[in-house]
Amino acid sequence: LPSTTVGAEAYIVGGVINLSGSFPADLVMAGGQIYLAEGLMARNNFDYYSQKEAKISDGAIILGTTTFHQQAVKKNTQSSKSPFFGLFAFMTIWVLLGLAGAIILACLLFYLWKQESKEMIEAAFASPGRELIRGFVVLIVLPIAAIICLITLVGLPLGFLAGVFYVALIILGAATTGLLWAGLLAKFVFKRKETDINWWLIILAALVLALVKLIPFVGWLIGFLVFLVGFGVLSNKIYSKLMPKK
Repeated sequence: LPSTTVGAEAYIVGGVINLSGSFPADLVMAGGQIYLAEGLMARNNFDYYSQKEAKISDGAIILGTTTFHQQAVKKNTQSSKSPFFGLFAFMTIWVLLGLAGAIILACLLFYLWKQESKEMIEAAFASPGRELIRGFVVLIVLPIAAIICLITLVGLPLGFLAGVFYVALIILGAATTGLLWAGLLAKFVFKRKETDINWWLIILAALVLALVKLIPFVGWLIGFLVFLVGFGVLSNKIYSKLMPKK
C-alpha cells in the first residue's frame, strides 16, 4: 500500500503487508509478515498482530507507541500418521471381532453338541485325508448345485435353501476347525486324548490358528487344509443326522 493517506484510524489485514503513507490516528495491522516502508508516518500508536516481528524501515516514523501482539503458530491438528493407519485400525478391530466370534461359536458347538463334536474330532484324526477330500468336494459341489437350482424356476426355493445351508455350513465348519486345532494342542502339546478339550483349549487354539495364518505363503494353506478336514467331518455328521442308516 504505497503512499497511503488515511484521515482516521486505520485497520489493515493481509498476508504480506508492505505499507507506507501518512496515518494521523491509530494504525492497527494484522498479517503474516508486515513491512513498514520508508516514508511511513504514523502520528499515533501502532499495534500489530502477527506471528513474526514487523520489519520497520529506518525511514518509517512512528510517533506513538509500538505494540507487538505475537500470535501463536497454529499447529496442524490433523493426524500426521499414515493414511493407512485408519485402515490398519479397522482391520485390527475386524480381526479381533472375528476371533472372538470364532471362539464363542466353537465353544457353543462343543458344549451344545458335545458328543457329536468328539465324534467329529475322532473321525478327523482317524482319516484326515479322506475328510479333507470330502470337505473339498462338498465345498465345490454344493454351491454349484445351488446355482443350478436357482436358474430354474422349479428349483428356485430349493436353490435358495441350499445357499442358506451352504453359508451356515461354512460358519459351522470354521467352528469345527477350531475344535480340531484344540484337539491338535491337546494331543501333541498337552499329551492327552484329542477329544479331551475344554473352553480354554479352544481359546488357545484360536490364538494359535491366528498366528499360523500370519506365516507367509504357507500359513493360509495350513489353515485352509485343516478347515477342509473340519468341513468334511461336519458335512458327514450332518448328513448322517439327516439321513440315518436303517
